[in-house]
Amino acid sequence: MHRDAARLVRERIADNHPAAVKTALRLKASELIHDGTSPEIVAEALDRWSVKSGVGPGILPSLVSDVLKDRSGSGARAVGAATTKANGWLEIANAAALTHDDQKAIGQ
Repeated sequence: MHRDAARLVRERIADNHPAAVKTALRLKASELIHDGTSPEIVAEALDRWSVKSGVGPGILPSLVSDVLKDRSGSGARAVGAATTKANGWLEIANAAALTHDDQKAIGQ
């Protein structure tokens, strides 16, 4: 187990969590650090884990990915087909509204 992983869990996770959960978090954190994730990123992921309810230690790698996305600015959600379609209709509606306003402005 990586020394930083044990320290991070000790510093970031409240004592009232079951020992088995803290052990699992230490193991996950150790794997992540061993694979090249900086302890700073793992620390932020542990902070996020500690405020989420209904999730287990296994989510830690996903939280690391979220931290990395947020830090790189690529955390923006992809635009799906429904959003693209809605945006298209909005553009049509806005264009029609402008046309209507322009007609009113010139007295037609």
